[in-house]
Amino acid sequence: MKKFLITFCVVLISSKTFGQKMAKLNLKDSCIMSGGIITMSDFKKLCKICPPEAKKVVSFHVSYPINAPFYGDLPGKGNRYDSKFLNQYAKPGSAMVIENINVIDASGKQIELQRWTLGFK
Repeated sequence: MKKFLITFCVVLISSKTFGQKMAKLNLKDSCIMSGGIITMSDFKKLCKICPPEAKKVVSFHVSYPINAPFYGDLPGKGNRYDSKFLNQYAKPGSAMVIENINVIDASGKQIELQRWTLGFK
């Protein structure tokens, strides 16, 4: 039963990730602007998240694959993450999740955005 559940979760995450469009990126500013599929060469150029609806990013968490089905958690303050650390876990066919994205919007209210799933090709 455990193997079935683990397999089911992996298939569900993979199908959700790879059914998405390409992630929106701003390579000039090294920003990820949405979830989606991303190439490994582009991911190595990025170091922060920049949601378009956010005036300021307060905090977020990145869940990265260690060994399936185990994921690590990397908290971030502001909009920057440790790209050297995450690059070692980003591999084609794997997925990372950016969640608990707390931002301040244009009106000055703090809101939490939906999670972003990043798939790598």
